[in-house]
Amino acid sequence: MVLFKACEDRLPEKWLRIWKQIRSGTYRLFLTEPVISELYYLIEENYGRDSATAKVLALKAMRHELQGDPDKLSFLAADLRARHNNLSIADRFSIAAAIIYSGRLLTTDHGIRDAARKERCEVDYLPREELQ
Repeated sequence: MVLFKACEDRLPEKWLRIWKQIRSGTYRLFLTEPVISELYYLIEENYGRDSATAKVLALKAMRHELQGDPDKLSFLAADLRARHNNLSIADRFSIAAAIIYSGRLLTTDHGIRDAARKERCEVDYLPREELQ
């Protein structure tokens, strides 16, 4: 939901500074393919295929490529399912990337927040209702 709101230019004040630092290259944006797929679906559903393609490609151009062993990310995401079976595959990949790359997760989902905290990830949470 955070990236969706970023694509709409409707991020809350709390995350605008972080987003500006990502856009300027000061911070790195790590996107996994499951997250990209989920985001594409949300944008397409609301704005159409052309808009989804353009916005997702723009985000992919900003992202920092995930380095290292891709199996490590996949295997950790799979391991997270045993501990957090209520999360989607995109959510588990996001937490796995945060663990491996010492990243910060931005989320509006309390389930992701709670799971990330249990995994000792840095997480920034806002209730989804605050994004309206």
